[in-house]
Amino acid sequence: MRLVLLVPLALLAACGEDKPTEAESAERIAEIERVNEGVALPIDPEPILYPDIEQAGLFGASCAFAPEGGGMAPILLAMEDAAHMKIDGEIASFAPDAGVQKGPQIAWTKYDGKAASLNLGLGKELGQEGDGGVVRYEARLTLRDGKERIVYDAVGEAQCGA
Repeated sequence: MRLVLLVPLALLAACGEDKPTEAESAERIAEIERVNEGVALPIDPEPILYPDIEQAGLFGASCAFAPEGGGMAPILLAMEDAAHMKIDGEIASFAPDAGVQKGPQIAWTKYDGKAASLNLGLGKELGQEGDGGVVRYEARLTLRDGKERIVYDAVGEAQCGA
């Protein structure tokens, strides 16, 4: 019988607790926002093959980036007016960021897309191929999501020219 009376009394005592202060509320909200930020989801760019180039009309001078160990097919075509990558089977386009410097060839160093941005860094020149004026460079490609978190980062080689 005493147990039956103690439970309602404990419940009534809990109702009288003070409301959290503004500082406590702000701290709780900040903690919830941190939890909801989530983790950056890595992106795995796919090789851009000739049928992709043909279908999307990606002809012309570019810097074609291929990561080390990824074969010869490029995963990025950086052009003067846009950069293109194949992500989840679709060609994603990025606009050049005119506020940054242009690379030693026609490519820009930064491009912005709808949900991500990319940086293409061209390093040491590795030589020239043929009479076409294609120049090879050490290169690094970094892709960031909308919250500036790195979702792809690779070193490799870029071939720039017509």
